[in-house]
Amino acid sequence: MPQYRTASSSPFFARIETAFGFARADGAQQAPGNTIDPALLQRWNLGAFALAPFWALSHGAKLFGVISLLCWATPLWPLGVLVAVALGVYGNRLAAKNRTFASQEDFLRTQTIWARWGVGVLVLAAVFIAFQIASSNA
Repeated sequence: MPQYRTASSSPFFARIETAFGFARADGAQQAPGNTIDPALLQRWNLGAFALAPFWALSHGAKLFGVISLLCWATPLWPLGVLVAVALGVYGNRLAAKNRTFASQEDFLRTQTIWARWGVGVLVLAAVFIAFQIASSNA
């Protein structure tokens, strides 16, 4: 079976993780009291991706929240997309680093709620865009 490099094993991504304060992939940088499985910290965070500014602000990643809000409110929205993707990739690590959760189940429950709201927002956005396209072609 081939060995694939993860984002954390790449020197480029390792420098980005260090520069922006992302928690380490091995789970060593968790808030006091957190005992979240490092494998969970590697997973995609749909809530952080879809609701980037709100998720970031509520999970202690204020810089990402403010940048995301400013980007979505200006013509810099492509940068907002990049911030959202970064939060999708590193969101679980940031959550474990910046917030204390009662248990691993509490962490999963919190992120699942954010993911469900994120799916709802994405579906509403897709419906809105579809109506806009349909009305402009009519």
